Amino acid sequence: MTRPADQEVRTILAFRNGSIGNTLVAVPALRALRRRHPDARLVVVVDPIGDELLGGIDWIDRRIVYDRKGRHGEVAGWLAIVRELRAEHPTHAILFKRFFRNELLARLSGARTRIGFRTRGRACFLTHALDYREGTSITRQNLALAALLGADPTDATPMIGLTPEDRRRAAERLASAGLEAGKFLAAHYGGLSTDPSFLPPEAFAARLREFAGPDEPIVLVGAGAREGAAAARIAATDIRSFRWLDLPLRETAAVLAQARGFLGMNSGPAHLAAAVGTPATILFRSGPGADAEIAKWRPERADARAVIAGSAPTLGLAIPAYRNAPRLARALDSVARMSPALLERAVVVDDSGDGRVTAELQSRYPRVSWIINEPNRGFGASASRAVAACPADVVVLLNDDVELQSETGPALTALFTREDLFAVTFRSVDETGQFREGAKRLVWPLGMARIRHNERDQRPSEEGLLPSDYAVGGHAAFHRARFLELGGFDPAFEPFYWEDVDLSRRAIARGWRVVYEPSIRVRHARDGAIRSNHDARRIRLVTQVNRIRFARRHRPAWAAPWQKIALAWYALTDPLFREALRAAASPPAPLAQADVAAPASMDSTSAATRSTESPSGS
Repeated sequence: MTRPADQEVRTILAFRNGSIGNTLVAVPALRALRRRHPDARLVVVVDPIGDELLGGIDWIDRRIVYDRKGRHGEVAGWLAIVRELRAEHPTHAILFKRFFRNELLARLSGARTRIGFRTRGRACFLTHALDYREGTSITRQNLALAALLGADPTDATPMIGLTPEDRRRAAERLASAGLEAGKFLAAHYGGLSTDPSFLPPEAFAARLREFAGPDEPIVLVGAGAREGAAAARIAATDIRSFRWLDLPLRETAAVLAQARGFLGMNSGPAHLAAAVGTPATILFRSGPGADAEIAKWRPERADARAVIAGSAPTLGLAIPAYRNAPRLARALDSVARMSPALLERAVVVDDSGDGRVTAELQSRYPRVSWIINEPNRGFGASASRAVAACPADVVVLLNDDVELQSETGPALTALFTREDLFAVTFRSVDETGQFREGAKRLVWPLGMARIRHNERDQRPSEEGLLPSDYAVGGHAAFHRARFLELGGFDPAFEPFYWEDVDLSRRAIARGWRVVYEPSIRVRHARDGAIRSNHDARRIRLVTQVNRIRFARRHRPAWAAPWQKIALAWYALTDPLFREALRAAASPPAPLAQADVAAPASMDSTSAATRSTESPSGS
């Protein structure tokens, strides 16, 4: 059989009808054909979307619109499109879309050489065919077809032709909105062929806020009622947002060309952004086929970055321990029974002050990484250090007197695919099996913070999640990067209590969620580590000191005058509260950053890492 590249090429009929992305991934192959055959006539069969997209490319000699859902849908229309194709007298046809009707049209066009992909091993009307490979770049596969006609398949850079009129209209739109080129972020949520349900609009908005610079305007593009409704929900979360919907496609591309960057799902606007050279972050749905989808669809540009949104996070374990090896052993054994995968990324910070717990248990739990504080530094600092040293996306933080009673992996993996989640707090029972703690509810009677955690105080679910006003530091899972971004537990609340409430409230102020997951259960003895090592008076004093510090930092504006009255009343009626009030009067009022630096060397099989910072006073 004669090779296509050896035949005289006079007119090339290229079929590329489909979505925005499908059309744009064929442009590099069309460009390669034009470079290889500059004197040949290049005619592209497109649908109405493709006609608009390719209208600005002057090296395409003609676009023939095949509107199979409209004027070419009936027999008369079909015969009309066949006559139009035959009038071009094509010598070669190349099919970038695997449609049987395209193969039939190519055969009826009169083209003697017809190149395309085999569909399920068949190529009924093709003279030369390549196997289509799922999980392989469509752009590269299209170039491989063009190479059969002698084209150079190396340049896969996407492009779109923009006319001076397209750019003028985009410039006018930017000017009318007070936006400057290169000083706004473009975004798109949804897509005709992309189901966006894996990332709710509010979660997408949270990712947008992370992606955008301080005070950087955000332009949301899209089309249709569904995308318009989603854009409205996203824009409602951020006053910087502009909604520009249902713009002509090339005008949209011209707007994207002026953006500093683009964030969106794997859909048409993402391919438009890449085609105009704007750095693009493209979100793909997580799942077994995610890598194949990225390989297939990611634009061939170095600044087009693929991100699996909602991808399964890695889980790890962090435990601050204090002087009681049998208690810690029970905690670790419970993890080994209920959620053994956590031990693959487990860190214990031995806060005994002399390394006694490590010396007793390290050989028994060789997979655990051990850090020794010398002298001891208190719960908050030790917990923060453990989280920082844990090499996981999500860290389950447990007290050494807490025992797991259920698996953690499935629930946490599902929850932390949400982009706006900070922490998940667990359901706890005491040693008799009685309910102890669930979701937390923060109230402000007389301007002083008070916590409610009974089941009857649970708030209604929101989007299928049970909200909690904070995550209990002794049994919760934290988004590690956000935990560290906040500085961990604030040393202002050493040695114990209220540091977890403070951390969660700072996270919630950032727009991150804290939720309660009752399916994850732990046993937490009422006489735990704190009650075992401190007398009742000291516990009550520390609790009141930190409650006062928390209330002063986080009180609602309306509570300020009531708080002054409450503090004065408690000081008059309670001598211990007067002592707490004096202790709480000392700094810091601003956030004191916790030490969350990971040790320089963390090797679970080596000797324990030692830390010799100053004592916390606990």
